[in-house]
Parts: sequence; structure tokens; C-alpha cells
Amino acid sequence: MTNEDIKTKAENIALANFLSNSPDSLSYDEIIGALLNDSDNDLIEKDIYIWSPFEHFPASDVARYIEDLKDSVIWNFKKEN
Repeated sequence: MTNEDIKTKAENIALANFLSNSPDSLSYDEIIGALLNDSDNDLIEKDIYIWSPFEHFPASDVARYIEDLKDSVIWNFKKEN
């Protein structure tokens, strides 16, 4: 598995753990950017929904949790190589 494959899989895993829906038309970076910068109404308009256990957390915190999980998955897969 290439480093790019690991990164893509890690991004998908991280998004799936914290979002109940995100559009395929947006990149990982666009979704993180929206969580960091957009209002709740803008997120809904973009079809980005935070999973219910985290829906009362600030979206910027959820973005940080997603990034942390992504980084952890990447680190774990790369240390196996």
C-alpha cells in the first residue's frame, strides 16, 4: 500500500467515525475547512452532518478529532511498513 493510499484510507476512516454524512463531491480538506469555518446552517447546506454522539460539540473540535484520528491511523499503518 502506498503512502497516498494510506492517507486516503485514513481520511475516510476518520470522517466515517465522526460524521453521519458527507458529500462525495467535497474533498477531505474541503470538509475539514467547512467544519472549521462554516456555520451549522452552512454545514447542513453542504450536506455535512456530525454524527449524533458528537453533534453538540463545536464543529471545530470535531474537525480536530477527525484530524487526530487520521494522523493516528497513518502513523499506525506507516510503522508497519
